[in-house]
This record gives sequence, C-alpha cells and structure tokens, in this order.
Amino acid sequence: MKMRALALGLAAVAALLCHCTQEDDLDVDLVVPSPVAVGATVNATLAGGKMDQASVDDSSIFTIVSGGGTQQQTSIELRALRAGKTTFRARGDNGKKLGTIKEEIEAAMPTRVSFTGVANCGSPYLIGAGAAFTVNAKRFRGQTELAGTGGFFPIDSDIATNNADTNEFRAGSSAGLGFIRSKIDDAKLRIEVFEASQATSMKLASSGNAKVGSDASIASTLEVAGQRVCADEFARDVVIATPDVCETKGATTGTSIAISAKKAGTCELSVTLTGTSVSATTTFLVDDKGTLPADAGTPSDAGPDDAGDAGIADAAAD
Repeated sequence: MKMRALALGLAAVAALLCHCTQEDDLDVDLVVPSPVAVGATVNATLAGGKMDQASVDDSSIFTIVSGGGTQQQTSIELRALRAGKTTFRARGDNGKKLGTIKEEIEAAMPTRVSFTGVANCGSPYLIGAGAAFTVNAKRFRGQTELAGTGGFFPIDSDIATNNADTNEFRAGSSAGLGFIRSKIDDAKLRIEVFEASQATSMKLASSGNAKVGSDASIASTLEVAGQRVCADEFARDVVIATPDVCETKGATTGTSIAISAKKAGTCELSVTLTGTSVSATTTFLVDDKGTLPADAGTPSDAGPDDAGDAGIADAAAD
C-alpha cells in the first residue's frame, strides 16, 4: 500500500512538473498539408503556440528537413520520401502548458499532371536558346491535388532537358517549336526556343533611383515580334554614357544587369543584344538617398523595324 501511494505521489509530481496535456486541450491549430507529392517539401505550421521535438513515426516516408530540434518553432519543414502514410508528432507549447500534438500525413505519387505555364511569363512561352526556365505544373492523384514544393515531376521535353524529373529545364541550343509533356497522361505545354538573331526589340527598366556607393539593377527584356520572352541568357553589350556617375558591375549576360553608382547625377546607358542591332537606352538618378520608386528611371526602346506577328509561332498551352 505504501509503495502504491508513493508511486501515485511521484506520478502527480511528474505531471505538475511537465504540465503535459493533449492537443485538444492546448487550444492550438496544427496544420500539415497532405497528401504530399513524393520528393516535395511542405511546412507543418502551428497557430496559437510553438513546437519542438518534431518527429515522424516512419522516417522512410517523411523526413524532418529543418526545425526538428529542441528550439521552439512555429513551422517545421518536411520532405516526402516515398508513398505511404505515417504520423507527424511534436511537443506543443501554447505559452501556458505543454502537450503532444500530432497529425497523420501521407505521401503519394502523382497520376496526373496539369500545366499552368512558365514561371514569370505569360503565353506564348518564348525561351532563349540555352536558357534555364521553370515550368509551372500541378500534380494530382486522381482528382486530389498533391501538396508540396519541388520534388518529382513526371515530365520531359523534346526541345529542352531537365535533371532527375524536376520542373527545372534548360532549352536546347537551336531554335524550334516543341513541348513539355507529361509522362503519365496526355498533358502538354507548347514552348518555342528562339535564337538571338530572332529578337526584334528590347525593353529596359531600372530598379529606381540609386544611392551613391550602391548597386542598381537594370532589367533587360527581349521581345520577338512584339511578344515578351520568358527567359534568355544571351550576352549584352553595355555602353555607359556617364562613366563618372556609374559603371557596369560583373557580367552583362542575361536579363539583369548590375550597375554601380559612383557619384550623384544622372546615369545614362545603352544596352545592345550582342551580335544584333537590337538595343535600348535608359537613365536613372544617383543621389544620397536612393529612395524613389522603381519606375523612377526613364526607359526607351529602340531596335529593328517592328516585325508584327510574322516569324513567330503561337506558343500557347494546349
């Protein structure tokens, strides 16, 4: 009897020291997206408190990417490793008491793909030869969209390459029309790869007024027959008309050009697509504040005669 009383007393003391309770009594909201595409990452988030000591019952299905230690977090990143179900667990803290929180999660392979376009671009999807680009696609198991960022995308292309079944592609070296295709259904996205000689105009836009001693970013966007391109990595030749005010910094290849602001004044520069007559000029102010909005520069366009819609195929998604 004495031993039983002692055990009950120790249990009561332990409960007081732990202040442990179940999730329902913590008044917190644990959200873990599910089902998750295999290879993709998601964040388990906790509203109304913080959590630590995160784990999964089956580490062959999900793994803790970050936030799995003893430091309290409101978000913990998980990666799906293979198809299956398991349970995510953590210790929750609502500021008053601690308790166990858990959620059943599932990883699944997609059975269907839906293309939504190319990142940072609208249709038609024009990609410079040799340029990297990202395809936007949704993955489904039946009618259920799979959650997660990155991971396995069962897609490929006849005009671009991707590594390890991702949605990150690099266009081929020659111009042509082709498709990004699903490997598991009939979904496809039409893209066109163009060469530098096919560009017809260029637009420049500065990132706003620059502060003396800082760097400014000039966006250089090509057009083909009046259509804005999605991505290119072609070289540009940059001529600074005011070298006492500003100068180029680093390589002048691709769609973003870095300019160093040297002293107060107006920076004027022209950019030409290397090996072509496609060019544009722009100006922006350099001062001691550099706080004006991003449209403070004055871009202007110049280039060959407008080619209208000729010479460029419709690249809409099918």
